[in-house]
Amino acid sequence: MKTYLILVPIYNEENNILRFLYNLINFIDFKTDRVLLIDDDSKDNTKSILNKFLKDLDDFKISFRNKIDIIFNSKNLGYGSNILKGMEYFINSNIDFLITIDADFQHLVSYINIFKSLSYKYNFITGSRYSINSIKLSEINFYRYLINKKMIEFLKFYFKDFKYKVTDFFCGFRLYSNDIIKKIFYNLKNKETELNGFSYEFPIFLWIELLKLRELKLKEVPIPYIFFHQRNFKGNKSIRLKDHYQRITEYINIFIKEIKKNYKLSKIIKGNIIMKGNNKGEGVF
Repeated sequence: MKTYLILVPIYNEENNILRFLYNLINFIDFKTDRVLLIDDDSKDNTKSILNKFLKDLDDFKISFRNKIDIIFNSKNLGYGSNILKGMEYFINSNIDFLITIDADFQHLVSYINIFKSLSYKYNFITGSRYSINSIKLSEINFYRYLINKKMIEFLKFYFKDFKYKVTDFFCGFRLYSNDIIKKIFYNLKNKETELNGFSYEFPIFLWIELLKLRELKLKEVPIPYIFFHQRNFKGNKSIRLKDHYQRITEYINIFIKEIKKNYKLSKIIKGNIIMKGNNKGEGVF
């Protein structure tokens, strides 16, 4: 019987977190699942809501109370650093798969069971809001779509052996096998230390590490497109990403810089890294 850790990074979700947890409890099996919530030093009432939630579980002697853990960060670390913190927790357990999901209802918890059903065949599963098979429950945000499309193009350009059908670069709804986590975690941790933390640029480094792996068995799953227009990037490290132009410029610069630094990738992908333009990475478009 396979076991799963459901990792939920949280920041300022006072309006959603309780409803999200009640939904989550309805769609997971506590015989095989554990839940890890990481609160990234929320500034609203999220902490008190989470503490009351735990107290209620204790008071009513809910049987699955020991299957839910909450980590409260003493300072804001950023989205990517919280994913790494959850990965470290996962590595120190004997659980088979890690599933990451956001708490703001832009991912539907019912899809967790779809990811689980595919985990017997694939060791990395990622959701896609932009698949032609994705249900569109909101109007697609043009700028987010454009940024996502450009980053997918970069993956296909620099990794010439890219054989996967991937349409969503940034989706945080993912499943990783234990062996995949162990192969990518320490390089990601070193990169986090080098950069003094990860925020929403984390998927760039994640994809680069994943695509180094010859044993990667990747599957993309269409998930509903749900976007709340009033929401913005959250966390202290994300202020500069609120402007769409700044965001795509920063992502592209990070991606090219990382590819150029990591020359050993050229051997892994058969020498097919091709840099257009000058040595600053200009002229890529």
